Amino acid sequence: MRLTSSLLILFTSVSSFWACSKGDAPVLNPAPTNLTVTATINADKSGNVNFVASATGATNYDYDFGNGIFQTVPSGTVMYKYPASGNYKVNVIAKSAAGQTISKSIDVAVTVAQSLIWSDEFDVPGAPNPAKWNYDLGAGGWGNAELQYYTSRTDNAIVSNGTLKIIAKKRKL
Repeated sequence: MRLTSSLLILFTSVSSFWACSKGDAPVLNPAPTNLTVTATINADKSGNVNFVASATGATNYDYDFGNGIFQTVPSGTVMYKYPASGNYKVNVIAKSAAGQTISKSIDVAVTVAQSLIWSDEFDVPGAPNPAKWNYDLGAGGWGNAELQYYTSRTDNAIVSNGTLKIIAKKRKL
């Protein structure tokens, strides 16, 4: 009886070991798979691009927008505003809970419309328009002991023929 139970224990141990061989062991926290990335560029030339990344088994997504800006997004969906026109290579890394990854890159071509922020046409002769221009006098050299002198004298800045002329003059102190 003792020999039979010893053989039974040996058989059970070998069977358990054989059943859990490396090829049959379950994989805990597998790497994400099936990563897809899409980009929808807004037609209004604002620089806004909507990105959607999806992967089986991913818990978050790291975006590299191709211009030095990075962002982690749990959902995979993000809107990013590019500040300038250009062709960008966007890289997305999908991560599992255990930190395993899969990545994919896509190219996006973004056009950002330029808009005028400020202008002066210099169309009125004389002193510069005080609503648009002022004089920084520096309170005696801005505190750095420089030898130049800042002035608000009208003969140093004048508008004529559609241009602003700033004239540096040697002056005795």
